[in-house]
Amino acid sequence: MFTFKRNSENNSTQTSLDLDELNKLTECLKNCDLSKPFELGLSPSSSLSGVVKVINEIIEARQDAAARTMLDINGAVGKMTGMTSIREMLQRIQEQTPQIANMSAQAEEMGAAANETASSASNAASFVEQSLSMATSGADKIQQAVGFVENSFTQFEQVSKQVQDVLDSMGEIEQIVGVIAGVADQTNLLALNAAIEAARAGEQGRGFSVVADEVRKLAEHTKTSVTDIRQKIDDLSHNSKRTAEDILSLSHMMSQGKSVMQGAGQEVEQILQHVVTISQDIQRIASGSQEQSAVVEEFAQIISSISESANKTERVAHQTGEGIYAISQQLGELRTKQISSVPAINTHQALELSKTDHLLWTWRIYNMLLGYEHIDPNSVGTHHDCRLGKWADGPETKALHQNPTFSKLASPHERVHELARQAAFAYNQGNIHQASSLLAEMSEASQEVVKILEELQDLI
Repeated sequence: MFTFKRNSENNSTQTSLDLDELNKLTECLKNCDLSKPFELGLSPSSSLSGVVKVINEIIEARQDAAARTMLDINGAVGKMTGMTSIREMLQRIQEQTPQIANMSAQAEEMGAAANETASSASNAASFVEQSLSMATSGADKIQQAVGFVENSFTQFEQVSKQVQDVLDSMGEIEQIVGVIAGVADQTNLLALNAAIEAARAGEQGRGFSVVADEVRKLAEHTKTSVTDIRQKIDDLSHNSKRTAEDILSLSHMMSQGKSVMQGAGQEVEQILQHVVTISQDIQRIASGSQEQSAVVEEFAQIISSISESANKTERVAHQTGEGIYAISQQLGELRTKQISSVPAINTHQALELSKTDHLLWTWRIYNMLLGYEHIDPNSVGTHHDCRLGKWADGPETKALHQNPTFSKLASPHERVHELARQAAFAYNQGNIHQASSLLAEMSEASQEVVKILEELQDLI
């Protein structure tokens, strides 16, 4: 009985202890966020030790997973900050936009000039065609004139022959008149002799004397007429000779004119050949100008398409940039939330987070220049306020103060924060160029900070 009673007391005591430990475990489970291991002060022989051990292993595994997730998200954010090609692409598009616009304007001017050239060439071709027609007509008229002169030569030869025939006839008439004059002289002499004989005969020769006197008068009248005829024949002969000389002179002049016109005809023929060649050249120029006009118009359309594509590319680039920025914002929020879920962050992890912190500042300034984010210069803290600054100023880094790598950190770290503040101020003042220059300096300082932190990670 005694032994049983004693065992019962021992069992009762053990049961009481187990209930107390179970209550502690239950209370801890209610109040704990599973961010750190349970510390219940259980004895090694406690029946709950195994349960607590398993729970602590689960908590530790969860913390390791949270830390890995934190670093993965942190790494993703860090990679996201390196996606800075959008701004460069937009800058290039914006630089090319006025050039494309200028090319488009020049293409339009070239098109107008080409159309004007084509129109001028067509007008010139039409003018040359008219000139060719006029020159051909002129050549025909010159040939007609040459033919007229040749016909005139024939007519002049006929007239000259007729004049010569007249002169020859006048010579024959003059011979006949000479015979008549001789007959008249002889008749006059006979009449004189007859009158003398009639006077000698006296009264018987009076009738014969009258006849002789009439014959003498007729002879004198004939002689006077012959003299008048001779004078007229001489005048007519003189005029005919002068006419023949004039015809000969005119024929000579027309012969010279014929030579001149024949030379002019040859020159006109050469001009016609040149005009034909020029007409062919101008036709080719007109055809080429029309082709050039079509090519320039096609080129202008291509430039217009390039301009539209550039504008579309710019819009797509802006949309892509905004999308990347929105994703980076979401990742940043997730990163912050994940960091808060990790209760214990070691130095190596803290430095890894610090690298991304400063890359994020560069990323924010970069997106500010793209117009996606507004930054108040007063919101940019100093290099003492950030995670890295608090760690560097904390007691745990006293052992590193003499380390040359750690000593290099302060200067570029301070520049990152100061340049971020100056860039935000310059941008808000509208000085985009200065803000861009400050971003470039800030990127260099940020990369220098990252490099030093990586060296410190190797040391720690």
